[in-house]
Amino acid sequence: MPLIIFEGPPMDTETKRKLARSITEAVSGATGHRKEIITTVIHENPPENIAPGGELLVDRKGG
Repeated sequence: MPLIIFEGPPMDTETKRKLARSITEAVSGATGHRKEIITTVIHENPPENIAPGGELLVDRKGG
């Protein structure tokens, strides 16, 4: 069973629905797997938990 893990910012439920549908369609189309066996896990990461280059996103100017 294909498992796709998406790491991204917090988002509303409708956006998550669209994302899961789109990912499932893309993976099914590319691999030929039935949609029913494809699982997507969405991990939401708030800006205070992300630190590219050692600097938290919340500490960046304009962040």
